[in-house]
Amino acid sequence: MAAIKTIYLVDDDEDWRLLVKEAVNEAGIPVKVIEADNGQSLFKILQREVKNAIVILDVNMPVMNGLETLEALRASSHWGSLPIFLVSTSDSYDLALTAIRKGPTRFVTKPVHFNEFVSLVKELCTSCDAIAAR
Repeated sequence: MAAIKTIYLVDDDEDWRLLVKEAVNEAGIPVKVIEADNGQSLFKILQREVKNAIVILDVNMPVMNGLETLEALRASSHWGSLPIFLVSTSDSYDLALTAIRKGPTRFVTKPVHFNEFVSLVKELCTSCDAIAAR
């Protein structure tokens, strides 16, 4: 697997998606960001096996929330091995435990400050690149 080339950014909050895209630009990471506002929209975008990509998936969304989307992705033969980072504004222990049981690559509380967004995006892409290089 080569370096990460695509980030599927799934969140109903347009402002948060904009911040993540700005953080990707600020970090200088050469990736394409594809946006969806809920899990159902993501599945409309994903038509076949996806390689060299990660999914950043919000927990709380209408139509198909992040936990439902995560379960469906993990059950899929096409997308089950994608690195999936589940994010939430909540730092609830119970939510984190429920989320982790569903198999994300990592559960992350959404950053508050822009420089934290940049650091998080760098960390996620770098960790996935390291895994892919093995």
